[in-house]
Amino acid sequence: MSSAIILEIAIFTVQVFVLIPIVYGGIRLSGRCRNSVPISFFIFAMVSYSLEDLYWIVYDFLRPHTRKPFSSDEIAKTATLLLLGACLTQIAHEYKNLHIASLLFSILFIGLNIVLWILWSGEWVQDIVCSPPYIYFLYVVVSRTHNAGVYKKSEKAVAVAGTFAVFALNFAPIIFKEYRVELDIAAYVVMFIVTGLAVAYDYKGLLDRDKDNVMKALYTAFFVFFWSDLVLFMCEGVWYIIASALNILTLPVLYFALKRWALNDLR
Repeated sequence: MSSAIILEIAIFTVQVFVLIPIVYGGIRLSGRCRNSVPISFFIFAMVSYSLEDLYWIVYDFLRPHTRKPFSSDEIAKTATLLLLGACLTQIAHEYKNLHIASLLFSILFIGLNIVLWILWSGEWVQDIVCSPPYIYFLYVVVSRTHNAGVYKKSEKAVAVAGTFAVFALNFAPIIFKEYRVELDIAAYVVMFIVTGLAVAYDYKGLLDRDKDNVMKALYTAFFVFFWSDLVLFMCEGVWYIIASALNILTLPVLYFALKRWALNDLR
C-alpha cells in the first residue's frame, strides 16, 4: 500500500470522525427546533456522506490503485446532494416558481465540470449519468440566493471571476499542450487560493452575528461545501489530500449555519 493510499485512508477517517458529532448534533437539534423537517434531511445527508467515506476506507484497503466505473460511493454522493437540496428547499419553501436563469446556469456550470471529469477519467457514461443530482443541488442554491437577494453585485463578481479563472486554467492544457505541466501547477495554485478564500469567507459569514445575515451565512455554507466537493474531482495525489482537508473544514460551518437558522442562535 502506497503512502498516497495511506494518506487517503487517514483523511477519510478524519472526515468520518468530524461527521459523527455533526450527525449527533443534528439529532439533538431536530428535537429543539420548531421545524425539524430540514434538520432531518440534513442528518440523513451527513450519514450518507459518512457512508461514502467508509466505502472508500474499505475499498482502499481491499483494492488500492484500482477504479470502478460505478460503485456504492456514487449512490451515497447522490443521496447526500438530493437530501441537502431537499433540506434547503424546505428552509426556503416560499420560493416555489421555476427560475429559468438559475436552471440554465446550473446546467452550464455542471456541464463544464462533466467535460473536465470525462477528460480526466474517461468515464463519460458514469459522469453524465451521475450529473443530475449536482444540477439539482446547484439549482436549488442558486435560485434561492437569487430570490433572497442576499449577495451584493461585488460579491457575485468576485465569485464569477474566481470560478472563471479555475475553469480557464483547467481547460488551458488542452489547447496549450506544450505548457501542460506549468498550466497544471497554475491551475492547482489558483484553484486552492479560490477555495481557501471561499472557506475563509464561509467562516466569516458564520461569525457575523448580524440577524439579517443568517440566511446569507446558510446559503454561503451550502455553496462553499458544494464547491469544495467539486474541487475533489479535479485533484489527485497530495492535491487531493489538501482538497479533502478544505472540504472537511466546510462541514462544521454547514452544521452551525443550519443550527443558527433553526434556533435563531444569535448569542
